[in-house]
Amino acid sequence: MSINGGYIGHDATPTAGYAADGVWGVRDVYTATLRNTWSGNDPYFSNVAALLPFNGEDGSTVFTDIKGHYFGANADAQLDTSNVVFGNASLLLDGSGDRIVADANTDWDLSTNDWTFEWWVHINTAATGSNGLTCRRSGGASGWAFDVTADGAIRFRAHVGGSWSDNWMTTATGVVPKDTTVFIGAKRSGDVFSIWTDGVQRSTFTRSGAVQDQSGYGLVIGAASNSGENSFHGWIDSWRFTKNVARDLSSVPTRAFPVR
Repeated sequence: MSINGGYIGHDATPTAGYAADGVWGVRDVYTATLRNTWSGNDPYFSNVAALLPFNGEDGSTVFTDIKGHYFGANADAQLDTSNVVFGNASLLLDGSGDRIVADANTDWDLSTNDWTFEWWVHINTAATGSNGLTCRRSGGASGWAFDVTADGAIRFRAHVGGSWSDNWMTTATGVVPKDTTVFIGAKRSGDVFSIWTDGVQRSTFTRSGAVQDQSGYGLVIGAASNSGENSFHGWIDSWRFTKNVARDLSSVPTRAFPVR
């Protein structure tokens, strides 16, 4: 790191409009420090398929993926600045069909690969029923989905190794209480699948074979099917999907996910 002419050299993109890419001004550094977003580099960044910090103006329907995929708003999905983990906003969903959806892309294929999903979630006290987290699923016994049940258990529902199950993995109830911010991680490492919250493994199972990829469907954040089944009611922040890497989920991030 070096200081030259009022700028500090750093290999990260600064706040839009502040300075050229790769160079942070003093104001950029100060802002990053205040927002707790100076997060360094990610050794697996090249494996990140999508990363949505959910930063932006209150009420915005622009959801920037650092990796460049377009996610479109369904129903009233929008950014909200009232409940934030990192940055200045999060994704607000009201449980009435709200979700954001990316176009179909091979980037969303799970197959037999290692992978890791990570979310910060805060379920509204008024939520009823299950809350979908992320899926690639048309509905029925096809594709895959993560959701949180009404009693606070996390499920992995999926077609794996030629068979469908609604509960390949289901954690104990209460691991995601309402009106509480929780860090959730899920991964596959070889044939071992696991779900984690706040750095603690909550459920695991072992199965060989491919997770069914529905190639005609995109990736959904905030529901358990493309059509909006079990739409999420609350806030989601700092969402990341990494392919071909089973990340260490035994600790809780203290900074925003790196964007390089």
